[in-house]
Amino acid sequence: ICGHFALAEGSRHILFDRLPPFIHLRGYGEEAGPWLEATLKVIGAEAGGARLGGDLIALKMSEAIFAQAIRAHIEQAGAKDCGAAAFADPHLARALTAFHHAPAGDWTVARLAREAGLSRTGFAERFSARLGVTPMGYVTSWRMQIAREALKAVLGGMSPQREIGLLAYGHREKGNCSDIELVVPPGRNNAAAIADAAARLRFLGKTPLTEAVRQAAVALRYTEEKATVILITDGIETCQADPCALGAELAKAGVGFTAHVVGFDLSREDGRKVACLA
Repeated sequence: ICGHFALAEGSRHILFDRLPPFIHLRGYGEEAGPWLEATLKVIGAEAGGARLGGDLIALKMSEAIFAQAIRAHIEQAGAKDCGAAAFADPHLARALTAFHHAPAGDWTVARLAREAGLSRTGFAERFSARLGVTPMGYVTSWRMQIAREALKAVLGGMSPQREIGLLAYGHREKGNCSDIELVVPPGRNNAAAIADAAARLRFLGKTPLTEAVRQAAVALRYTEEKATVILITDGIETCQADPCALGAELAKAGVGFTAHVVGFDLSREDGRKVACLA
């Protein structure tokens, strides 16, 4: 039986990034477990058959094999430097599971450490050593992936005739408050281009969200017609600008101007500092 798995373009997960080029599970019944041989037999019986739902069953069983193969690889690698050791670590696995069950929660290193049953410092050092990224770096990365998927879903429900665009900031270089780019100018039939561009963005630098929202409003000709800006951010303004003052300015000068703010990894206090844009 041969097959392949294709991930949606731009889909990323730190686990996939750290997997080896191939995974070889030796032995169906002993090392990999009896599940593999049994699952392959089901796929062979169902794939391409004439019975109702056979191809769907084969597809779902193939997905199960993929998940089981990754799990077996991690368990066999154990504490070795396989690039995904955190997922095999029972302490870190508890913290990761808790986070993935509620990614929108108020997560901090201290809270993750409590879930793991470790001290804050011990947890942070173990997490970074075994996964190659800080705990909060992982949290932010995963939340941004959720944001990309949510954006893709929203775009899919929009009329192709609606003029939409994408403006990004802090995605090309560190420490530059001028790093703002109109990646996809407003226009019709832009949903696919925006989803593709958003999937490729990597956020590196400052958070000039006030100036970015201003430029987005100008690109949408907010003083001439109705305009809506959706700000997605994982931080507060870091370029000495006042988002609240801009919110009042745009509301006064605009023709039915509306701003929506989606904040990731923000404390309640920081959330209030950017919510005044809306």
